[in-house]
Amino acid sequence: MLFVDVVDDAIRAIIGDAAEAIKQEEDIERRMAIRGRVFYNNYSKYNEILNQLRAEMVGEDKWPHEKIKKAYHALTQPVIRDIQKGIEAGIFRKVDPDLTAYTLTGIIEIMCLRTMIGSKYSYEQIEPFVLDFITNGLRPEKLNS
Repeated sequence: MLFVDVVDDAIRAIIGDAAEAIKQEEDIERRMAIRGRVFYNNYSKYNEILNQLRAEMVGEDKWPHEKIKKAYHALTQPVIRDIQKGIEAGIFRKVDPDLTAYTLTGIIEIMCLRTMIGSKYSYEQIEPFVLDFITNGLRPEKLNS
């Protein structure tokens, strides 16, 4: 099926671009920021493909479920590895790396959508917000110190 091949190509492109962009970067937090940027740079090209795949999931066919599972698995596995390394290095607190990777992917994905649905924010404005939000959450500054 041609659509399945397109989905595979899209995911490979995003992962390949991210791998190339971070290959010289050792800082785990910076690696994650770079991955977010690569996802953003590819989002407009691949968003419709992912949406079509999600739409196919409402039917009885099993292939869309497996394909979306495979796609997000491929997107999150490198992030999971970096989160695990960050935990081991004491950079991150102990969290579930799988849930964290999916959460971060979801945040970046919805922020990419936010830039598409209006001109109020650019990715250059969103990126530091997301990094701050991930680091500090919703707590007042005095509680984060």
